[in-house]
Amino acid sequence: MVEGLVSWLNNNSGLVIAIASVITALATGVIAGFSIVSARALRWDKEKERRNRMPVLVFVNEENERAKGLAEQNLFVKNIGYGPAIDVVFDIPQTGEEMQPRDHGTAPYKGPVRLGSLGSGDKIQTYISSQSKVPITENQRLIAVLEYMDILGNCYEIRYEQRQHSKPVQSAKRIIPFERVQRI
Repeated sequence: MVEGLVSWLNNNSGLVIAIASVITALATGVIAGFSIVSARALRWDKEKERRNRMPVLVFVNEENERAKGLAEQNLFVKNIGYGPAIDVVFDIPQTGEEMQPRDHGTAPYKGPVRLGSLGSGDKIQTYISSQSKVPITENQRLIAVLEYMDILGNCYEIRYEQRQHSKPVQSAKRIIPFERVQRI
């Protein structure tokens, strides 16, 4: 019986090699597929972990009553993310001609301002306020920038243009130099 098997293998060695090659190729494909799936799962876990500690800042408009019954609009920055935002810097990169005080009712542009740090759910007022009945965030010409860091030292930037927030963009370093930043 063993001699018959050995004889058959010798006579059909090309077929045996072809079958072994196909099985090896299929096994390699399965292993590669599982490697790709596990790499994606690992990347997804890392991204989820980063999002769980990432601060996300947005501009919100609040109205409050002033003396003499006048309503005042104030522009706030709110952290809607899960992690704290450290060293938040607020800037309006327009010149005085592009964003006139009549548009938002504030004093002329003062340059970038450091707002401090914001925990999850916290908000802080910027120096932008208006006595207009139209919310500041509805001003088509308002362009505002926020730069901040997370607890791991990653720097992010969010822009507000044409009444929309951009997604947080991670950068290698701050774009707004800290030497130019004023404190309020």
